[in-house]
Formats: sequence, C-alpha cells, structure tokens
Amino acid sequence: MSGANVAWVSFANDIGPGSTNFTTFQRYFDSVHAAGGNVMRLWLHTNGATTPAFGTDGKVTGPGTNTISDLRQILDLADARDVGLVLCLWSFDMLRESFGTTITDRSLLMLTDSSARAAYIQNALVPMVSALAGHPGIVSWEVFNEAEGMSNEHGWSGIRRVSMRNIQIFVNQVAGAIHRADPTARVTTGAWAFIAMSDVTTLSAAAEPGATPGTMSLAERARIEAEFNERYNLPLSADEILSNFSVAANINYYRDDRLIEAGGDPDGALDFYTVHYYDWAGTALSPFHYPYSHWNLTKPLMVAEFYLNTVFGIAYQDLYRVLFETGYSGALSWQWINNTQQTRTKEIMRDLYADYPGDLIVDQVPGTIFTFKATPSEVQAGQPCTLSWSAAWSSVVTLNGVPVSTTGDTTVVPTATTQYVLEADGTVNTSSTVTVTMIVSDVSESAPGIPADFSLEQNYPNPFNPSTTIGFAIPARSEVAITIHNILGQEVARLYSGWLDAGYYSTVWNADAPTGLYFCRMTAESDERPSARRDLVVRMALVR
Repeated sequence: MSGANVAWVSFANDIGPGSTNFTTFQRYFDSVHAAGGNVMRLWLHTNGATTPAFGTDGKVTGPGTNTISDLRQILDLADARDVGLVLCLWSFDMLRESFGTTITDRSLLMLTDSSARAAYIQNALVPMVSALAGHPGIVSWEVFNEAEGMSNEHGWSGIRRVSMRNIQIFVNQVAGAIHRADPTARVTTGAWAFIAMSDVTTLSAAAEPGATPGTMSLAERARIEAEFNERYNLPLSADEILSNFSVAANINYYRDDRLIEAGGDPDGALDFYTVHYYDWAGTALSPFHYPYSHWNLTKPLMVAEFYLNTVFGIAYQDLYRVLFETGYSGALSWQWINNTQQTRTKEIMRDLYADYPGDLIVDQVPGTIFTFKATPSEVQAGQPCTLSWSAAWSSVVTLNGVPVSTTGDTTVVPTATTQYVLEADGTVNTSSTVTVTMIVSDVSESAPGIPADFSLEQNYPNPFNPSTTIGFAIPARSEVAITIHNILGQEVARLYSGWLDAGYYSTVWNADAPTGLYFCRMTAESDERPSARRDLVVRMALVR
C-alpha cells in the first residue's frame, strides 16, 4: 500500500451532522491516484465530538445523522479513483482534556464500562459496518489511532488515562464485532511505536543515536519539539517527549492471544498491524533501519504515519522504497494538508509506482503473487540469504510447503544451490521459484609458515572502490568466518565461512554497497587449541 494520511478535512467533523466537503475529498483522491498511490487513511469519530450519537446517560445511541451516507459517498469517490481507505474509528484525542469533560467523560465511560462499550458496538459500529459491508473502497477498519497516548503506561500530559488492558478489551471486542458484521472485512489498530507493537528487545535510549537530550544539538531539540507539537498539538519539551521512549521492555499488546485473553472475543484478533514512526524514536525503533523480519511479527505490517524528512542518514526520497524492499506492506506519510509533505509524497509515490506498478493495487485477487526474491541470490558456504515475498490479501501461502503470511521475509542458510518455491492459493493459484546459488570462496594462502597467533590485517587499499584485499592469519586448524558489517552492525557480506588449516590467508571483497564506513570481522575457534578463540575487527572506508 502506497499513500498518505488524509487524515481529516475537518477534524472530527467529516461525517455525520453538518456539511461534508466532498469536493476536497475528490481532489485529494484525484491527486493520489495521479501520483500512482492507492491508499489514504481517514479518521472517523476521532474524539466523538460529532459522531456517534450519545444519549443523556453518556452512552451511544446510534451512528449519528448522515454518518453512514456521508461515509458511503466518500468511499464511492475514493473507489472511483482506485484509491482504498483505511477507516480509523477513534484517536487518543477522545481523552484530550482541552476538548472538555463532556467529550472525555463519555469517552472514558465507553473505554472502561462494559455496558457503554456494548452500546457503541451494537448501536453505532455494527450498523456502520453492516451497511458498508463489502464496499470495494474499504481497505480496512482501524480501531484506534495511537491509543497508547491515553494509557497509564505510555500516555502524554494533557490526556486523561486508562489502562492498556482497557484498550486491549476495546480493540478485541470491536474487532470481533466487525468480523461478524462483515466476514470479509480486515481490522487493524495503529500503534504509536514498536514499543507497543513488538516483543523484540531494542537498544536503550542511551545506546542509540538521536535518542537522548544529552546527545542532541539545540537545533535538533527544537526540531523535535516543533514536529511533536505540529503532529499532536502538545507543546512538550524534548526531555518529556523522549522520556516516553525510555521503557524497560517492548510488548506487543495486540498479539492475538493477548487481545483474546483481555476481551474474551475469539473473533477479535487483528488481520494486520500498523505502526507509526517519528524521529524522536531514534534508530532503535525505526522501520527504516530494521527490516520487517526484525520485529518477529506474524502478520503483515504497514507503517502508517511518518514525516517525509531525512531519517538518520536515509534521504526522504528513499523512505517508501526502503519499506517496500525490506518486507513492510505499506507506507503512509503524514499528512496531506501539509503542502511540503504532500509534494514529497507525490514525488515518492510516482517513483515507487514507476518501479513496482504491479504491486500497488487495492483490488487484489487472492492467490496472486506480487514479488518473490532472494537477497543475495549468490552466497558462499554459511552465508545467510533473505527470502522476501508479497501476495494478495486472503491468499493461502506456502514456502516450500510450509505455511507463511501473505507478506514477509525469512533468513535461510543453504548448504548447496537450492530452489525455493512460493505458492499462493485463492481465487487463482500461482507459484514462483527463486534459486540461491552457492559460490566457491576465493580465500587463498598468501605466505608460507605457521603464525604464532590469530590476526586480521588492515585491508588494502583503504579507502577502496570497489575491491579491497583482507589478510588474516590462523595459528591452528580453526573454524573461521570473515564477514562485513555496516555501521548499524548489520551483516552485508560473508567472504568466508568454514574450516582452515594453520597459515596466512587473504580474501577479496568486491563491494556491492554504497559509500560508507564498514567493518571486517573475523571470528575463529580452533579444535586443536580449545582455549584459542578470537573475534577481531578492522575498519574500512568504501568511497564511490
């Protein structure tokens, strides 16, 4: 999915009582379609100021006058232009204190009281979903925008709080009701960061760039404060903003078993995940610096909010492409009403569509495979390879006979030239095959004699472009690995992996990588000298 956030034309007032600016929506959808995009994200109730309708007891009585007809007309406009909509029901703004106690009291009641929650589901949600069931303009329903912002565990100042368990119950029961009202519907919820969307442990704030006030310039602090205020309308200091990212551990609150345990609805699991990123989260929580596979999730993952600015060394022009090529299922910038962000989004969507037109479609036929590739496709013994793929929603997908998600990637370490077969079944049945070829290492003896100790020599030439020679010494028969890593510590090449007798050796790296600083690492362990184990590193500079 390639697109942007509307997210509103009139905040919390685009559907329901009052007028709706259909002309502006049509213009937005025309622009996205013309730029090769296919999805926009639209906020519906948001804070509950206009919809749904509430009774005097603070409980929901219906969707609200014209809510369904307004939404249907917006969906019709989008679908006519081959644009699908992610329909976000609520935002943490429902508990924003500045909106007054009338709004926040009834929102708090709905989040914490089972009868108030049931009233919303039965009187507003189910009628909306049932009336619009099967509409081709609906990509998915989204329960919350960043509910963590109103939680006891992660919330911001100026926002009333509920527990994350209250939020899990609401997500579970709303998702279950949507699935029963429209069995073809997809449901997600938007998390503010991987802190609340993954169980994978990330670096502490103090250990990664851009994460602590002490490592920032005054200009960086000012930029973060300005962007946060623009996005959330909360004038917090950089210290307050960054303190939200200092947590003991990440947790995926929205994992199937955790949602069902909290809310008790077996139909209330999500169909895919959505996460947001802003650069105050640093690189440790960045989808642009880690592939989809890093987060150890079992469902497709869309990055549904981020600014199109340079992100810790990655140019804004590359952000959509990075997400697409590293296994994420979608990219939606924030926000269309911002002229700079709109201009940049159009530019990037055009570029992405030019390279991947077949992948950027809304009306997907189950059983269709869009991409399947191996990176790299040629490896040496012991070198890992990443298989990545994407198939249409609702496909039943297998990789070499093993069930996998419709979008994902996995790491394999073949011991010989190997074929991998991806099959997708649905309305149509398709298959795709990639071959990972094993290549012979070019490690050679460089000098006679037996070294006294392990050593890894400085590469030469250095700087280099594109080839450089690396010498190393082995004092006894050992299992040796020579690998190349980027500045993030990610392995980008494996030059050798296997057993070597004692001697002096050299190998050549023919770099297929961008300009930058790299590290050559040698790990070696001898079976003749059990206590002799080494882990050595040298720094290298590739200059294109």
